[in-house]
Amino acid sequence: MALIDKPWPLTKAEAARLIEQPVYTWMGTPLLMPVVLGPTRYAGYRDGKEVQYRIDEQMLPPSSYLTFERSKRVVHHALTGGGTFTEITGHEPWRISIAGIIGTGKRASRVYPEGQVAYL
Repeated sequence: MALIDKPWPLTKAEAARLIEQPVYTWMGTPLLMPVVLGPTRYAGYRDGKEVQYRIDEQMLPPSSYLTFERSKRVVHHALTGGGTFTEITGHEPWRISIAGIIGTGKRASRVYPEGQVAYL
């Protein structure tokens, strides 16, 4: 059993170690599905110039809440003899939202997590 009681995010080695064994939050609640993102690269802008960013593999905190949404593209056709015909022509891109609570474990109610807020 692993008891997570350290600041997030975890390193790649720590995330790999935790995925291989049961994971529990600092309160002892089991974490059913740890989420690891990355590694990836993306382009952004700094001072009007394009900059390439690299994001290492990161494990999301246990308090993370993910939602996935994807709509269907539906086309309705009128038929000559009356009525309609509905056709699904594809799907819209995925909309993924990540929300959660940040804190510093047992001291969360007393210490403002400036480092975690800056990281986000």
